[in-house]
Amino acid sequence: MLAKQGAVRLLLGVFIFCVAVSCTPATRAPDDAALVRTELQKPHTQAERAALLNPKALSSIGRMATIAGLEPEPVFGFGLVTGLGAAGSDKAGVSGPVLQEVRKNLMREETRTVEESKEMVLSLDSSIVEVRAAVPAGANIGDTLDVFVRSIDSAMSLEDGYLHTTPLAPYASRERQVTRGATVAKVSGEIATGVEAGGSFAAGSGGRSGVIFDGGRCESARFLWVRLEDKYVSGRRAVLIEHLINSRFSGLGVRPGGQRTTYALALSDKMVRVFVPPVYGDFVGRFADLLKCIEGDWFYGPPSDSEFKDWLRRLEEGTPEEKYLASVRLEAVGSDARPYLERAAGDDWTLLYSGQALACLGGELDPTRIIAASDSSVEEVRYEAVKLLSRLPGRSAAQALRARVFDPSERISLQAVEGLVRQGEEYAVKRRMAGYDIFAIKGVAPALIVQSTGRPKVVITGIGTPLEGTVEVRVDAIGLGSTDATHVGVISARGAEPQEQIVMATVDNIIAVLVMYEASFSEMRRIIAALEDAGNIPYKITWID
Repeated sequence: MLAKQGAVRLLLGVFIFCVAVSCTPATRAPDDAALVRTELQKPHTQAERAALLNPKALSSIGRMATIAGLEPEPVFGFGLVTGLGAAGSDKAGVSGPVLQEVRKNLMREETRTVEESKEMVLSLDSSIVEVRAAVPAGANIGDTLDVFVRSIDSAMSLEDGYLHTTPLAPYASRERQVTRGATVAKVSGEIATGVEAGGSFAAGSGGRSGVIFDGGRCESARFLWVRLEDKYVSGRRAVLIEHLINSRFSGLGVRPGGQRTTYALALSDKMVRVFVPPVYGDFVGRFADLLKCIEGDWFYGPPSDSEFKDWLRRLEEGTPEEKYLASVRLEAVGSDARPYLERAAGDDWTLLYSGQALACLGGELDPTRIIAASDSSVEEVRYEAVKLLSRLPGRSAAQALRARVFDPSERISLQAVEGLVRQGEEYAVKRRMAGYDIFAIKGVAPALIVQSTGRPKVVITGIGTPLEGTVEVRVDAIGLGSTDATHVGVISARGAEPQEQIVMATVDNIIAVLVMYEASFSEMRRIIAALEDAGNIPYKITWID
C-alpha cells in the first residue's frame, strides 16, 4: 500500500513539474506587443529574431489587417466673429454653455481677461458662429485647412468679420452623449462671404456664412492605423508589422549618417499606428496601398528575381489598374525594385506609375518619364504627372510645368500653377489675400486665368505685357484711366483723402495697385472684365466659373 502511494506521489510530482516547465515564460516566445518589443531590444541573432516574430505567420498586411484613417476627419467648435458693425447681433438666442465655451476660448487662446471676454461676446457688433473643417488623411503639424463658419445668432451678415482663435476637435456620440476629443486644429482669420467654396456652409444666404481659406492650422498629425482582424490578433504579429514598416521607410529621405525616423508603433496586439512620410503627403492613398503589400517573408530579404519580373510584366502589359498595383508592389519592396522600375517600358500609364514609384523611393531621379507622361493625351495621366512634377527639383521639371499652365483641362492648368509656386520664386510668386490668391508666373506667354469657384484665383502670365487702347474703368470708389499712351492712373476714394498711383499700363501693375487699395475679388473681377470688354487686354482670358 505504501509503495502504491509513493508511486502516485512520484507521478503527481512529475506531472506538476512538466506543467510548470511548460508554462514558464522563458520557454516560449511572448505574445504581448510590449513584451515582444522589449525582448527585441536584447542581443539576438537573425534566426532568434525570426523565431520571436514568426514572419511566416504574416502573408501580407493587406490580407490580415485593414488600414483606417484614410477619410477626412470632421472637426468642430464655436467661435466669435467681431467687426460686424450694425450687422452684428445680441446673443439672446445662444445657449449659456456655448457662450461660456467661447469666453473660455478667448481667455485661453488670446489671453483675454474675464471682463474683456464677456464684453466681446455680448457686444452687438459680433456674432457667435459654428465653425467646421475637415482634417485630411496624412495631415501634419502646421498644415493649413479651409474653415467654414455659420452664424448661429441673429447677425445679418459676417462680411468683413474676423474670427478669433477657435480650437477645433472631433466629436463622438456614445450612449446618447456627445463627447469632445482633443484639439486637433486652431483657426482664426478674415471671413470671405459670397464666394462659391464648396460645402454647405459656403452657400449660406445673405452672407450669414462664409469661409476662411487656409484659416486653420493643424496642431497634431493625422495617423493611419493598421488594425489586425480579430482572428489574426497577435502581439508578435503587430510588432512584426511595426518592424517591417520601419525597416522599409525609416531611412526615406535621410542622408548617410542622418537620423532615421520611426514611422510605425504597435500600440497593442491589434493596432499599429503609422505616421505618413512627408514624401507621401500628396499620395496618402498610395502609401496605404504600399502598406497592404508588405509581406512577412520580406523579413528574410527581397522577393526573388522571378517575382520581380512578374510584377514588371504586369506593369508593362496589364490594364491601368493592374499597372498601378504592380507599381505599388514593386515600390513597397524598396530600393531592390529600382532596377526593374527603371527599365519599365510601355504606354503612358506605365510611364506615370513607374515614375511615381521611382520618385517616392528617393535618391537621384531622372524626370524624363514623368515629363513624357505630363504630355499624355489622357487627362488623368497628365494630372497625376503634374502633381508629381511639382515635387521634383530642376529646370526640366519647371519647364514641363510651364507647358501645362495652358493645358485645356482647367484643373491641370491650376495644378501646374501651384506646382510652379512650389518650385520657388524663380518661377512663380503667390500673394495671399483674405478672400483670394494672385499668382504671377514668370517666363510664360501672356495670358490671364480668373477662377471664381473654390478659393478665387487670379493668375497672370506674360508679366509686363502692355495694354492696348485707352483705359477707362470705374467700380465702387475705384477708378482707372489712361494718363498717356503707356501709363494708367489708379485712384481710390475710399479713405479720408483720395489716393492715386500712376503705373505702366500692364495688367500686373494695375492688379498690384488694386491689392494695395484692398480691392475685393468681386471688384478685381469686374475691373478685369471691363478691360476685356474694352479690348484693352491683348491676349486670352480664361474664366473658370
